[in-house]
Amino acid sequence: MKDFILFMAAPMVACFFLTGIHGYLGIHVISRGVIFVDLAMAQIAALGAAVGVLFGFEVASHPSYAMSLGATFLGALVLSKFHFRNHKVPQEAIIGVVYAVAAAAVILVMDRSPHGDEHIKQLLVGHLLWINWSEVAMEGVAYSLIGLVYFLARKGTILVSLNPAGARAQGLKIFWWDLLFYGLFGFVVTISVQVAGVLLVFSYLIVPAIIGTLFAQSFGRRLLIGWSVGLLVSLVGCTLSYTIDLPTGATIVVTFGLVLILAGLVYRMLSPAAPSSA
Repeated sequence: MKDFILFMAAPMVACFFLTGIHGYLGIHVISRGVIFVDLAMAQIAALGAAVGVLFGFEVASHPSYAMSLGATFLGALVLSKFHFRNHKVPQEAIIGVVYAVAAAAVILVMDRSPHGDEHIKQLLVGHLLWINWSEVAMEGVAYSLIGLVYFLARKGTILVSLNPAGARAQGLKIFWWDLLFYGLFGFVVTISVQVAGVLLVFSYLIVPAIIGTLFAQSFGRRLLIGWSVGLLVSLVGCTLSYTIDLPTGATIVVTFGLVLILAGLVYRMLSPAAPSSA
């Protein structure tokens, strides 16, 4: 038990921080119907880091991080600008294009790197198991500051996410609220991808939010359920990873999938049978 705590304490605390900020953002993402925005933003962050590698910087270095952050801010600007009121072109389509182009660009950039395959793997899975306490502290401080901004702007951001028509009726400028949301979102993703990789970040964002949405109507209750799910999966996934000697990130992602299946079964059992249509 002592060895487990010494070895897994930092990764578990990092996972708890991931749960806190991504659990909140996930409710917004589900409400907005932009499910793959996290993958797109994470891929943009990975592209920025890949460009840094091309210039001779390590993936986890400060210059590479700065390039990732700049790339995600550009992505936030694109996603905020292409928000069509009449929904003739769904925003999810724009997100899909952004993801595909960024993913292809990462491959092209890494093709010029002598260790491109290793760098691509690092961008996908991160280095969660080997994270140190200084990185955990930086993660916690950054997420807390971003969470504070979201809290102060909660009325506008929640209204735009849940009821954009009502937000326009109240005179809110959707573009600026979207830019605030996606800009901070990009900041979070840039940090998260460096630590946990693209796949784990997506799981923390989407799965708790889906389960919260299944079992609750209000934003607050969805958030509490999502946080509970994220904390539980983090604890179980890290324990299984250590006990069975499996990759931590992949173990947590698979655990999220199993918990989502279980939640879906519970939801079906608790839901009243739908009346048959004529």
